[in-house]
Amino acid sequence: HSSILATHLNNYLGNPQQAGEYGHAFDFIYRNTNPTLKLSRIGMVQNTLHLLSALLYTAELSESKEDVYGELERLVIFAITWGIAGLLDHHDRKLWHIWLQEGPAKSNNFPHHTEILQSTIITKRKHSTTSPDTISVTSKGNLSQQHIEEPLTIFDFFVNLETMEWEKWQPMNFEAPKNIEAIDWTTVRVPTIETCRGTHLLHHLQQ
Repeated sequence: HSSILATHLNNYLGNPQQAGEYGHAFDFIYRNTNPTLKLSRIGMVQNTLHLLSALLYTAELSESKEDVYGELERLVIFAITWGIAGLLDHHDRKLWHIWLQEGPAKSNNFPHHTEILQSTIITKRKHSTTSPDTISVTSKGNLSQQHIEEPLTIFDFFVNLETMEWEKWQPMNFEAPKNIEAIDWTTVRVPTIETCRGTHLLHHLQQ
């Protein structure tokens, strides 16, 4: 599957031909976002490939060439999202989500629940007298200043390695300890979307 993976990686990361070029994914990150922690481009690539390798190790890929093409694309989207854009804050993650759908890669291999953000804005406009700014991506992959509202993004989903389909992260139901007089809440881990994501990623990265 190396040729398919190369196609997807080139499609999303870009294929720089000259010195000083980063590829459109990194060009977008540098121009439009402000990561909470700074990481080198090499470090981001290493993280992406490490996560992708771990996912491929346990993924139950289809024997159909047509199906496996889409399955591998979903794994690449997931790996680059967390390997490159995982350090973005909530607002910038929405920008990354839009870029994946409307930027150079123009992906439509997304979870069904994550419609293009414009659709949510249009729906909100029907019920509001105000007019939120629309979303646009320039030919260089830059995003214009905009107001974005969307409950779900690509960061809310993972690829089920058995079905090879997108699934939404769902934290386990939490029940507080009973019959305990004094609870040290600093030692209690309450399941949240963030802990669910972190546990999932660490599980694969530690393989």
